[in-house]
Amino acid sequence: PDEGEKRACRLLLLKEPVLKDWGAQDSVPVHTTIIFEYDDGPHNCESIAVDTERGECILVSKSKSTPLDCGIYVVPLTLKAGITTATARRIGSLNIYNATAMDIAADNHRMVIISFRGASIVERTSGETWGDAIKREPVFTILPKRKGGESVCFGRNRDELLLNSEHVRQPLWSVTISASEAAP
Repeated sequence: PDEGEKRACRLLLLKEPVLKDWGAQDSVPVHTTIIFEYDDGPHNCESIAVDTERGECILVSKSKSTPLDCGIYVVPLTLKAGITTATARRIGSLNIYNATAMDIAADNHRMVIISFRGASIVERTSGETWGDAIKREPVFTILPKRKGGESVCFGRNRDELLLNSEHVRQPLWSVTISASEAAP
C-alpha cells in the first residue's frame, strides 16, 4: 500500500513455488515487477486482485472521506519477466468506507471488496468489464467481527469467503454467501 500517497507503486509477481521441503526455501525470486502510478494522483490502496480472464490487476483505493469515493483502477497484467511500467487507469468509483481487501473468484465473474463494515459483492457478466459491472449497486453482506480483519479470498467455490486478520492467533472464518446475497 502507498499509505503516504507519495510514490510510484510496484506489483511483484512471483512464480508459485513448489514446496517439497517446507521451510527449506526461504525466498522466491521476483519474476515480474510492474511499476505504476495512478492516472489521477497517489492513493492509499490495500485492495488488489487479478482477473486472469481479462489480464488485469484491479485495485480499489481506501476512502475515509465523505462522500465515500473508493476509486477502482485497472493495471494491465503482464507475465513477461523483468520490469515494466504502467498507469493505473480509473474505471469508476464505489461507495465503500475503508476498503481493506478484495478478491476475484476463480471464474473471474465475482469480486468481493471488504471493509470494517462488511463485504460488497460485484458480479460481472461474460464480455462485460469491471467498469461496467460496478455501475450496478454492489450487494452488501455483513461479515463476522474480526479484530483487524483485513484479508479475504474466495474458498472452494464462488459462494465461500475465507476471512482472517492481520493480528496473530485469529481464527480463519468460512462464510457462505446466500443466493439472495449473491444475486446482482
